[in-house]
Amino acid sequence: MDLKDRVMTFRELIAALLGEVRTDNVLFMLTPPAVRERSRPVRMLYAGGVLTAIGLSLISAASSAMLLVMSLGVIYFLMSQVLGVKFDFDPSIFVRPVQRSHSASSAPN
Repeated sequence: MDLKDRVMTFRELIAALLGEVRTDNVLFMLTPPAVRERSRPVRMLYAGGVLTAIGLSLISAASSAMLLVMSLGVIYFLMSQVLGVKFDFDPSIFVRPVQRSHSASSAPN
């Protein structure tokens, strides 16, 4: 049995989780293949570790996205309030080319 036989794709994982939800199925999917033959408490400990790692990665991704948005806000504040740079943003620049490309062509004369 090679690694390709033991790896479950994301689509298969979602289908298995949403299909027939039982504690054994979820526990089986969240434990690494090396510990699937061990006792139930050991598998639950590993499954808890996997869920903790997934949760920590989600928290890390969300906090980094939040910090990115906040840093962009600070840069905007410093440029507009402290340095006095004026931003003249006209959203119609993006709308007009789209409207022109979707407008009906006139009938031939």
